[in-house]
Amino acid sequence: MDMCLKNKENWDKNNIIHTSGSKSFQQRSAEEKEKTGHSPSRIELFDITHVQANGQAVNEPTQDALVALKNLTTQVNEGALQISQDQMFVEVFGPERHGRVRGYGAGVTPTKLWGSSSSRMYDLEKRLQESEQKRLEAEQKRLEAEHIRIEADAELKEEVKHLKSMIEQQAIEMAEQRRHFEDQQASQMAEQRAHYDNMMMQMLSYVTLQSPQSSSDH
Repeated sequence: MDMCLKNKENWDKNNIIHTSGSKSFQQRSAEEKEKTGHSPSRIELFDITHVQANGQAVNEPTQDALVALKNLTTQVNEGALQISQDQMFVEVFGPERHGRVRGYGAGVTPTKLWGSSSSRMYDLEKRLQESEQKRLEAEQKRLEAEHIRIEADAELKEEVKHLKSMIEQQAIEMAEQRRHFEDQQASQMAEQRAHYDNMMMQMLSYVTLQSPQSSSDH
């Protein structure tokens, strides 16, 4: 027999047994919220109210239902399946009976749990608007971050361009200074050479003038 039909049949026959005792499911939910700080989900509440201290259900039908819900939850968490927890309950137990919501205990109706159709539609529209608002805000932040990045890139490129210009200017100045230094060195060497040549000419002239006098003395 198909697991869904089997669990539905077990539910209809009251074979699904809870472990909540005299406490209502709402009380167990409130206790769990006080203990953990958040309200349990529909599947978490079903697990809390249908499992004994040893981690097992009271009977096989209830255990089968727990296993089926956990398997579906695992598939959703792993990304293999995309369904809500409400759809999981329908998958495991079949369609909800009119005026009842499985897993929440007696007295809980769809209207009490989720409100009227118009109220649910309003809540859905509100959630969609909030989701869209968050998406737009995230997109705005992304665009602002992109704008800042582009500006930073532009500033960096401008700084690199400025540094490159400074380096090129310094290279030109250093080349000019080197050329000027080499010109000075060449000029000084030319002056020294001219001075040396002049001294040699004077010495040669002096020697030449002294030579006839030396000959006449002999």
